[in-house]
Amino acid sequence: MSNFANTWNRLAQALQNTPRTSPSTISIPRDHVDLNPHGELDSAFKAGQHYFQVLVNEMYLTKQRQWLDKIDPLVYAVCEFNYDNKPQVMPFVVGPGMLKRLGVPDQYANGIIFRNTSISGIRPYRGGGLTLSIVLCEASVGNYVTPLLRVIESAANALDFSPALSPYMKVATLVMDGFESLFNTGGIKPLVGLRDSFGPNFGTPFRPTYFALIDAPNVNPQSLWVRDNQLVEGADLHSAKPYRQADFVLYSIVVPSDNKRDDVDALPFGDLWGRVKKDAASPVDKPDYESAKTNMAALYQSILLSPDMTEPQADELADQYAKRMQSIHERAVSIGHMDGEVADTREQARLAQARSKSLAILKS
Repeated sequence: MSNFANTWNRLAQALQNTPRTSPSTISIPRDHVDLNPHGELDSAFKAGQHYFQVLVNEMYLTKQRQWLDKIDPLVYAVCEFNYDNKPQVMPFVVGPGMLKRLGVPDQYANGIIFRNTSISGIRPYRGGGLTLSIVLCEASVGNYVTPLLRVIESAANALDFSPALSPYMKVATLVMDGFESLFNTGGIKPLVGLRDSFGPNFGTPFRPTYFALIDAPNVNPQSLWVRDNQLVEGADLHSAKPYRQADFVLYSIVVPSDNKRDDVDALPFGDLWGRVKKDAASPVDKPDYESAKTNMAALYQSILLSPDMTEPQADELADQYAKRMQSIHERAVSIGHMDGEVADTREQARLAQARSKSLAILKS
């Protein structure tokens, strides 16, 4: 995979050498966020215990720059963190296709707004910190730039952040190499960017934080607030108005609601759980329920060892599935007895034979 550190150094150099006025890169003061009235966002992420997610909360593009007409906008994000006991580099692109599809006219000014897109998916924090790079770029609309930009954006969105990270990593190289090719050939020009690392290894607390990249110089952080995940400016949180003085990207590192993911059935062990439920739903103990218990043992281990879940949720889910299997079977037995269900029909006999052979293979 491409060495993004080298790419970032060249991006930073390009930002420094631009004749344009210096942009502002700002960490929003913690007491300027409406979700933190009592320090709810002050706690640090704990390895194995917390999920994290990186979101583009809001992007505003002024009409003065002729966005989506003569130039295409592009937000390039790269997350670097530990996953499945290995360091991973995870790129993502918010490109013109997504902006044309999801962007809406701004009610306060003559521009386009874009809100609330995950650029990381929900990931368990495994320690070692997080390095996050975000760059707002402009891409020339041209014969070779536009098609390649479409390919990069399509690759980044191909899996829509599959709940399991492993499949996404297969397209990561394509996204990174495509971006580097456009940058190296002058098809992309960075406007404003920030790269920062968080965690004890970097001497910086890793905790929920909001950031703003603003294409304007000397913006006062004390005048900026985050209300309803939108960037506002003013003397205080309640009277502040939407910030519209320049192009900007507001993004954040957050803990998902209740520190849990709600897509566990889409994780790789989901199919195995389906087989457990199917076998448990039979009123027949042997071999059906025996097969369910055998698969449940394998499922229990898969959940506890899943790289895509935190330890607390994995423990809770494994116990929940085990109890649910037992409950499903007890109800199936009860209903089977009421209906006078027997297990010696032709189809049930064939299923029983298949399960018996499967169990024999497992025990051999």
